[in-house]
Amino acid sequence: MSIWDLTDEDMKSMGTAGYSEKALELYNDSEYLGELEEPSVCHTRESGHIESLRYCLKVEEEKIVKASYTYRGYPALSASAAATIMKVLNSSTVEASSFTTEDVWKVLGRLPQGHEEHVDFALKTMKETLDIYANQKRLSPVEHETYKHLCGMTGKEIEELDIVICSNCSFVQNCENDHVVI
Repeated sequence: MSIWDLTDEDMKSMGTAGYSEKALELYNDSEYLGELEEPSVCHTRESGHIESLRYCLKVEEEKIVKASYTYRGYPALSASAAATIMKVLNSSTVEASSFTTEDVWKVLGRLPQGHEEHVDFALKTMKETLDIYANQKRLSPVEHETYKHLCGMTGKEIEELDIVICSNCSFVQNCENDHVVI
């Protein structure tokens, strides 16, 4: 299902610009686009430009069973994020952490000249997301009451922050407490 309703002329023009047929298919498909309900981990990364990419992963028994992304930027970033998700889905978190840009290029095909950095950006964001998952603490609300943790958004201890909503903290998942501190 297309989210952009690209016309045949649009597809031809983008193909002429350097997008492979697979890259256009990934860009034009909404399968992985959006937020997951009850993800195991989410992470947003911003480039030095206007772009940002957010992955959400659902992990069960150390296997990536669902994944999604949201983005702000070029079609090449969207296609690269979708290709990265296709590569990591149904992989173990350890295996997914070892994938290279060449692995993503095999799924993606090609992008227009000058947009190659989008594959690197998408893969680095995925690896950061997997690293956060590997290092996060998964605590019950009762366990959290006595656990000092670092906030995944800022890297500071919770006690150093003004207000942090735990559901936004990428290092502690399943925490239902809001923190109001000095």
